[in-house]
Amino acid sequence: VSVLTVGPANPAYTMFGHTAIRLEDPLNRIDRVYNYGTFDFKAPGFFFKFLYGNLDYYLSAAPFEQFKQANVELGRSIVSQSLDLSRSQINELTQTLERSRKPENRSYRYRFFSQNCVTQVVDLLSAEGVGPPTGQIQAMAISGATYRQKLGTYLNSRPWMQLGINLMLGSGADQRLSNEQQIFLPNALHLALANTTKASGGWLVASDKTIATAINRGAHSTLPPSLVFWMIYLLITALTITSLLQGWQSLWIDRLLFGAAGLLGVIMAIGAFISLHEPLHNNWNLLWALPTHLLVAGGLGVANTKWLRYYFWLTLLLYTVVLASWAVIPQQLPAAAIPLICSLMVRSAYRLFDITIGLRERRLRRKRPPSATENDKLLTATRP
Repeated sequence: VSVLTVGPANPAYTMFGHTAIRLEDPLNRIDRVYNYGTFDFKAPGFFFKFLYGNLDYYLSAAPFEQFKQANVELGRSIVSQSLDLSRSQINELTQTLERSRKPENRSYRYRFFSQNCVTQVVDLLSAEGVGPPTGQIQAMAISGATYRQKLGTYLNSRPWMQLGINLMLGSGADQRLSNEQQIFLPNALHLALANTTKASGGWLVASDKTIATAINRGAHSTLPPSLVFWMIYLLITALTITSLLQGWQSLWIDRLLFGAAGLLGVIMAIGAFISLHEPLHNNWNLLWALPTHLLVAGGLGVANTKWLRYYFWLTLLLYTVVLASWAVIPQQLPAAAIPLICSLMVRSAYRLFDITIGLRERRLRRKRPPSATENDKLLTATRP
């Protein structure tokens, strides 16, 4: 029995690596890989189920050569750790795996941090008495490490994906993890097994070998999000100044900007208040990505604008408080959000100015006596 640790590759679903179990029996010509990371991407409502936390993954089995070929084609590394187990332990482990991959037993409710291909292997080895009991397989723990920090080491070369994940993660992702909690990524389990001893003494890993080495296919170079958003902020500021000088309404800017921020807020709100993934809860990014911005985007240009006036006042006040308390908010907010907040503040101030001027002009129009031409029109309209 071996634990296979597969490295990351370019496709998004491979970025954190993978863990599987290999069973070799040359006498009976068995060489099979048990994979707890199987899912159906085409399943109805896949994205919402993944976000909500009721997506099922399942255990599958495939010939080792097929498993190896599929990962080698993606350029992924494969490292094998052969476990020092007795014949009875191997038999029990094999029987458990075979029972677990039956259609009625193979599914489990996926959780990215607490129930995935890594934690399933840890639970399996612990339940079968392979090595220490549950919770005693020790990671190469990093003092004070958090979920966000653990993921960050894999995402440094993918700044846009890193931004998206950091926007979705709530304050729970910034809490310190126990040694057990840190084993949710394949590489962490690999290091943990390498430093685990058996209850009877001796190392759990008898030998390890590299089956395939990673092939660097080259990452696509992209502009970092912060730079892009600061450029957008400068463009929006320039367009706003032009609107003031030329008298443009430029409603499309606000519909696009507030609509995008509102839609992002709705997605984050689902994760924070509805999702079963606990690290998404208590998301302080909702202080600036307000779901109500969607209503504002749809309400711009309507006749009654008094409610928008109060809304933009509150938005400016809220954003000022958020920026002033940025360093003390109990969550690591992405720096790329600052230019977005500044852009929303600029447009809120512009809309507030435009609405205030419009309301003032309408009040003056009501107080001004009608002209001679307007009197003639009124007489004409009332003449039988």
